[in-house]
Amino acid sequence: MNAPTEKEHSQTQRAPTLGGAPLQRVPESQSDHFWSDITKTLFGSFAGAGLAFLSNWWFQRRSQIRDNLAAGCRALFTIRSQLDDLANYRYGIRSGISVMYQANPGAPEWMFVKPVGFNFNESNVFDFKSLAFLLSTPTGRAAFERLQFTERTYLDLMARHSDFNNSAQELQRAVSTVFRENGNATVEAMRGNLGPELIARVCDHQRAVVLRVDRDEQRYRNAFNLLNDVMSEMFGSKAKMSQVIIPEKFEQANLPALPTSLRDYVDSVPKDSD
Repeated sequence: MNAPTEKEHSQTQRAPTLGGAPLQRVPESQSDHFWSDITKTLFGSFAGAGLAFLSNWWFQRRSQIRDNLAAGCRALFTIRSQLDDLANYRYGIRSGISVMYQANPGAPEWMFVKPVGFNFNESNVFDFKSLAFLLSTPTGRAAFERLQFTERTYLDLMARHSDFNNSAQELQRAVSTVFRENGNATVEAMRGNLGPELIARVCDHQRAVVLRVDRDEQRYRNAFNLLNDVMSEMFGSKAKMSQVIIPEKFEQANLPALPTSLRDYVDSVPKDSD
């Protein structure tokens, strides 16, 4: 057997081994393929995550738009309901006063007072938390502020009705007592029996509700129109609702005229700019 040459001996000593076996070098073509697979995997993962994020954002955005649109429409319907309550209550108040006035045109103002059976809906108010999206634009903020003002107007009418009805019922009970004791009592005798406090209170409460039902309608219309415009601006013309129409019978111009003393009082109070 021939001994290995010096060159062969040198190459054998330099060859790396693992467990006595020489290491195998990966061909360059296989290495390129390996890194290409890694790149594709990473790119696919990032692309998938990005698409998932965009898809989730898109669905959330659509859901938020749908919720905002629904909240705005509910607010518009709430205004319509509030205005409907005002129109019905105004009809009841004015009709009741007219009946008493026609029965005794020369009677003092307190004798026109008559309890009115009407139930305001305490839940007929706005969900301002769901309307927070209005705050993103100047016109939306103006509408939000107008809704706050309109809600206070509605709640104020409810409170004044409660005051008026309580005083009217108290007056009715007191008058019944006077008539039981003296069926022929004159107006002056009744005034003396009722006392100045009760008479002054029922007159003040009657004037309070008469003033509000005479003036408040435009407040609701202004709020409706402003919010309607904002909804159209934000969500397109399809979001706009038709104008509120009060039945002819309940329109203020077609209601019985107020007694002169009440009409003079209402006209003496300066009108608001709205």
